[in-house]
Amino acid sequence: MAQYKVEGLHCDGCAMSLKKAIKRQDASITVQSIDHKSGLVIIDEAAGDVAAKVAAAAADVGFTYVGPA
Repeated sequence: MAQYKVEGLHCDGCAMSLKKAIKRQDASITVQSIDHKSGLVIIDEAAGDVAAKVAAAAADVGFTYVGPA
């Protein structure tokens, strides 16, 4: 399991948009949860540079990737 911090999430809709964007980056990534209040993104371990994919997904939908939590 890996945890990442993303800023700018205001609601469950924001979290869903980010989740979809992550899946567009790599369909093999399993997003366990995204808490819009804390900005915590929890992902099952996956191959490759997941951090870069989360960062790219966040940027695609207008959020700010902070880094590993």
